[in-house]
Amino acid sequence: MNARSVCLSPGWLSSLLGVNGPLTASTFLQPAYHEERHNLDQQIGLAELEHLEAREDKIDVEGALNFSEYVLSNAGRLWVESDLSGEQRLQQALFPRA
Repeated sequence: MNARSVCLSPGWLSSLLGVNGPLTASTFLQPAYHEERHNLDQQIGLAELEHLEAREDKIDVEGALNFSEYVLSNAGRLWVESDLSGEQRLQQALFPRA
């Protein structure tokens, strides 16, 4: 054997890289795949959370609008059915500067 020829065992590269089993494309792609999947799962989770928060905000706004519409549509009846404290609160809500 001369200085240029090297005799390597069949699994020398696997041993060098610390990989158990045969070297395949998935051996090199798997860590990157898992990292990217983890990143995407985090992004999906954040997007779902933002969607839920936006939906809650929409429900809050719709509830406030529905209540406001009810008060404005029934102001006379609310006035008649209220005690003095209720009348004062209704007056303050409808005419804040009066």
